[in-house]
Amino acid sequence: MTVTGSTVAKHIDDVLAELDLPDAEADHRRVPAVLRFLGIGA
Repeated sequence: MTVTGSTVAKHIDDVLAELDLPDAEADHRRVPAVLRFLGIGA
């Protein structure tokens, strides 16, 4: 079984959408997602 990069990207986008993080070209949305998960802010 193989997992393509587009499949991973789709799932990551779904998780970030559930966190209600806005699309931002300048910022990497994964960083605020981790900070929110850790309860640090963002």
